[in-house]
Amino acid sequence: MWLQTSVLVLCLGLSNAAVTWQLLPFEGDCTKFYFQIGPNSVFKFELKCSKDQTFSATTKQCVTKFGRLDDCSMRSPPELIARSYDEGKSICATDPTAVFADEENCAGFYNCSKVVVDDTGNLPPFRDECPYPALFDRINKRCDMDYTTIEPQCGSRKIKPSPCDQLQNQCPRAHCIPCGVRYPNCVGKRNGFQEWEGRSFSPYYANCQDGRTLEAGTCARSRSGSPRIFSPTQKECVDVDSKTLFGN
Repeated sequence: MWLQTSVLVLCLGLSNAAVTWQLLPFEGDCTKFYFQIGPNSVFKFELKCSKDQTFSATTKQCVTKFGRLDDCSMRSPPELIARSYDEGKSICATDPTAVFADEENCAGFYNCSKVVVDDTGNLPPFRDECPYPALFDRINKRCDMDYTTIEPQCGSRKIKPSPCDQLQNQCPRAHCIPCGVRYPNCVGKRNGFQEWEGRSFSPYYANCQDGRTLEAGTCARSRSGSPRIFSPTQKECVDVDSKTLFGN
């Protein structure tokens, strides 16, 4: 009844015209469909089925979801969800090629074809992590370096802005250079070049954006070959002299 009423409303004024129309499935969403007027898509309206209904491309109408006439939901497998490592292992045991999001970490995901511990020793079999600062796109099943487009879909998955929050950058064993020495922290800092905390008055600095570390930079030497350091006050690389070091 809902579908008939919707089509009737859209067809008002068209009864006396030689106009054809058709109902088309909406790609990527079983609950929606298109009402198209004419042979092309110039006049194309997006409509939505009632609650607990999907659009059937065969019968050209909204039908009960998962009912015998539902030919859309059956083609769209439910998203794999793992709220713990044990759940992730269970899914991988039944589908060795699956790739799906880690519900605890927006940069993390499960790769069921990864059957060994990673080189750092921090990521066990099946568990993986996007290279910093990328986040995992749960829709397209891949890491995306443009984190701003993925953040809205993170939901309850934790966003870890610091590179040292990621498992792959932490030290699990001896003789490992601490993450804070390898990567500066930009959390809480303004965008642009900033001081590398713990390495002040050195050639090293951080390039920050949205609280993330985009670059661990090093000042180049001057034209004369003299070393330069990053000034915490000037926010740039400067020549080394008494004024730079002592402010006089």
